[in-house]
Amino acid sequence: MNNIYLFAISTGMGFICSFLILRLSLRKKKKEKTKKCEELKDEVIKGLQKLK
Repeated sequence: MNNIYLFAISTGMGFICSFLILRLSLRKKKKEKTKKCEELKDEVIKGLQKLK
């Protein structure tokens, strides 16, 4: 009986940890993507100001 409980607890913890890691990695990718977008936006604004 104890082995079943330990197995259930360990698999549950494994799923929770994997979801947390996945969420953190997705959040990091999203930050990098928004940073690139901001840099591109700044470059476009600078280019337009040079044209004036």
